[in-house]
Amino acid sequence: MLFKKQEIHSLDFSGTEGMNLEAWETWAESVNLSHLYTWLLPQLVAWYGSWTLVYAGDQIDCLETVKRNCPDQKSRAFYMLSRIKRSLLLATQTKTPDYATLTPLILMGQKRIRGVDYEAWRSASGLQYILEPRLLSAVILEPKDLEICCGLGSDRLIEIQTQGLTTKTGKTAGSRKSAKSTWSLSGIQDTEIGHLPKLTQTILTQCWLAHPELRTPYMILDLNNWDSIPSPLISNNLFKEVVSTSTKQDSKKDMANLMPWDL
Repeated sequence: MLFKKQEIHSLDFSGTEGMNLEAWETWAESVNLSHLYTWLLPQLVAWYGSWTLVYAGDQIDCLETVKRNCPDQKSRAFYMLSRIKRSLLLATQTKTPDYATLTPLILMGQKRIRGVDYEAWRSASGLQYILEPRLLSAVILEPKDLEICCGLGSDRLIEIQTQGLTTKTGKTAGSRKSAKSTWSLSGIQDTEIGHLPKLTQTILTQCWLAHPELRTPYMILDLNNWDSIPSPLISNNLFKEVVSTSTKQDSKKDMANLMPWDL
């Protein structure tokens, strides 16, 4: 990718006009966009934080917010970078968890710059235009599923975590994978959360980015309160506590190819 300096407005998005999400992901991979993460992601988040929110009554109107703040090709390109898989922006997410998959980039910018709590977005109209598709599927659950998740105690979640991290077959059968480096659980289909998205399971059982040693205040870690950081499932002095600064699923995928400015 050609750019004159390490500044987002110097990025060359030639040829990306009219591309859908899949094409954007192919493009991001082809230009090695993840190599720019040290300056690209902080600047993008700051730009998202500069957005003016549009309200319908007392609720945020996400569709109109995107359309108001993305009137031209360059701003639409910046918006599309919030939609692509985070692994295309960060080669190794556990090394830079601040901007990784569990962090909603647009919400992060608004919270950091304008003090808008994540919970203000939960009832927003058209949230699928703001939250990245994968994260949206993980944190927006049916009421029944949300009730089940919130009703599971730490002991049960630890049991599910252990079951999902334990190797079932082969030479290493019986051994347990690291909760900190394993992004998804396996073999938990028979549990209360076995039918939920993999990323939801990861959040609930505090694996990968949700692990107490990796999580940050700008991640969504509590499905019942997006601004809350739950206590570690396993108390351990090695865990670094993060203090909050107070700071349905597949059906959402169809929206990925329909751009907000075309509605």
